[in-house]
Amino acid sequence: MEYEFNWTIEMSVGEDHIDEQHKKILSQVNKILEAIALGRDYDVVDETISFFDQYIKDHFTYEEEYMREIGFPNIEKHIEKHDNFRNTYKNLKERREHGISNEELILEVETYIGNWWFKHIGQEDKEYYLFIKNK
Repeated sequence: MEYEFNWTIEMSVGEDHIDEQHKKILSQVNKILEAIALGRDYDVVDETISFFDQYIKDHFTYEEEYMREIGFPNIEKHIEKHDNFRNTYKNLKERREHGISNEELILEVETYIGNWWFKHIGQEDKEYYLFIKNK
């Protein structure tokens, strides 16, 4: 597959459940990119989008609760970043429903999710990992 994101140990946030959620999200990102790239039936893409609808909600809720439990001081800023992701995802989903081309969709998903993956999960989520590690 031309478009693929891979999990590395450096992405771990030191909390097994969150790491597993991140791996599942990454797997679904790869699945949707592959489905779009190969011109698969919209049902496959729609199934993956449905997965994201619930999974993003569940993951962010869990992660935010975890940050509350550990007393993470930058939680509000982190939640704001989650809200930005939710809004971007909602916008992309609406554009998909209004006929965005597969090529555009691939580029946007790959670019946005790629940036999110490396910046948010690879760096910003590490902040609460480092906080708990140094606590």
